[in-house]
Amino acid sequence: MSVPRVVLQNVSDKTITGIGLMIIDKAAHIKRGFYMRERSIRPGQQFTIVPENLVRVGGNPAQNPKFWLDAVDKTKLAVRVGAFFEDGSMWTNRDQRY
Repeated sequence: MSVPRVVLQNVSDKTITGIGLMIIDKAAHIKRGFYMRERSIRPGQQFTIVPENLVRVGGNPAQNPKFWLDAVDKTKLAVRVGAFFEDGSMWTNRDQRY
C-alpha cells in the first residue's frame, strides 16, 4: 500500500505550531516519518499531509520504493501523530515506546 494521505483537525483550543507523523510497520521493521514545524494551525482548522510529504523526491513519488509499505500484516501497522503547541505543550496519540 502507498503511504497515506492524512487529514488532521485541530480540536484543541490552542494553535499547533508543529506536527510529527510516523508510520510504523512492525512486521517489516520499517519506520517512516517526518516533522513539520513553523506551522500555524488554529483551533478548528484542518491540515492535510500528502504522501509526497513522507517521500522527498522529485518527479513522481510513486516511483520511489519508499512510497510503498509492504504491510504484510495490517495489524502490525501503526500511525503515530504528535502535535506541538504554541505554549510549548505537546499531544501524542499514544505512548511511542515499543
